[in-house]
Amino acid sequence: MAEVDYTLRERQCTSCQILKLHNQSNFRFVSEVRSGKLYQYIKRSCLQCEYTKRVEYGRIHKDRQNALRKIKSSPEKYRNDNLRSKYGIGQEEYDQLLASQGGACAICGTTKTSYHKSGREISLTVDHNHATGEIRGLLCGSCNRGLGDFRDSIDSLAKAINYLGGQHG
Repeated sequence: MAEVDYTLRERQCTSCQILKLHNQSNFRFVSEVRSGKLYQYIKRSCLQCEYTKRVEYGRIHKDRQNALRKIKSSPEKYRNDNLRSKYGIGQEEYDQLLASQGGACAICGTTKTSYHKSGREISLTVDHNHATGEIRGLLCGSCNRGLGDFRDSIDSLAKAINYLGGQHG
């Protein structure tokens, strides 16, 4: 994670107008990709105001969200619609990709029949290039998060491999 530019001065929240110490317990640091480039900033509204806005949004839109849940009552239809809206593929394409990978994570080989400690079956996630949107394959949650933590940087991953191999220094 990049160096965060917090200061020890006070900063005024743009929502509640209260002066608060400019640190990570009061203001959230955001790191996101925009147009293929990493963009980092500190939110201008405080964490308390953000939380209040999220709760209020949920209250206002509760009826709409419940109506959408009723429309997508079948888990299969919901999954298919979710894959289509996020990645542009349907359940059929997902199943073909899964079969081409032998039913396992493209990196570590974990099978789709993994289970969360709650007992819920863990599906493999669709891994894609955030800059181009191109689908690369299906990964387990650990491998997908690992690539995300390295921000898909081949250079950083190579350095990590050298480090694990004892060639650091």
